[in-house]
Amino acid sequence: MRYGIAEAIALEDVSAEIVIGDFFQYCMAKGSKHIRAALVLLDNGFPEDAIVLSRSAYECYVNAAYAQTKGVQAIDDLVYNTVGLNAQTVEYAQKKTGGRDYRRLIDKNSGILYDAPPSIEKMIRSTGYPADLLVHRDFYRYSSEHAHVNMAGSGNYRDGASYTDRRVSLQPNAEILVSYVTSILASIAITATQVDVDERSRIRGEIRALTRQLNKVLTHNFNNSDEDLVRGIQARLEQASQ
Repeated sequence: MRYGIAEAIALEDVSAEIVIGDFFQYCMAKGSKHIRAALVLLDNGFPEDAIVLSRSAYECYVNAAYAQTKGVQAIDDLVYNTVGLNAQTVEYAQKKTGGRDYRRLIDKNSGILYDAPPSIEKMIRSTGYPADLLVHRDFYRYSSEHAHVNMAGSGNYRDGASYTDRRVSLQPNAEILVSYVTSILASIAITATQVDVDERSRIRGEIRALTRQLNKVLTHNFNNSDEDLVRGIQARLEQASQ
């Protein structure tokens, strides 16, 4: 309540900095709600579904970190063009072959061309944290096996040869991923908002304590093929705790 005020809604004449700041706060609120919902799922034996929500919260983090790094340069990418697509004031341009060009938008009134909203893969390269690149590919692959209907993850919904909605074998993995995303969301929240010194110190202390716990269990729950994921999580948490 102290730091999540949508100023652009309350004020008539707003700067681009306020608009992109509001977008950051939106990402924080949405990501926080996903995390809160994931914790309910973890407490009630639904780890796969918690992993799905960890992915949604992670996307909130990527958007927020991109907005934080790019500032007003990201306002078209993250705010105006995405709203324009929804309001149908802009649309995807057409290729010469007649298909949609998902890389460009065109203003329906002026005919001016814009870059389309960036993909998650593009944004992850501009978060300001190099370790994000190490985490992204494997985190996204792994969480996609649960967010989408993917036969690679079907074993997580079977008990032996029988499909079931009650198996909880992924509880440790889900707890790790939800904790990880919680930490990185919190770490950028306290750098971009006017949190008092004592509160910032308390949150960093909690991130450091969580980092120590995760380092103890990471290598026991992900196999050798996930080495980049483990190293990336450890490196990113180290940055988050500083």
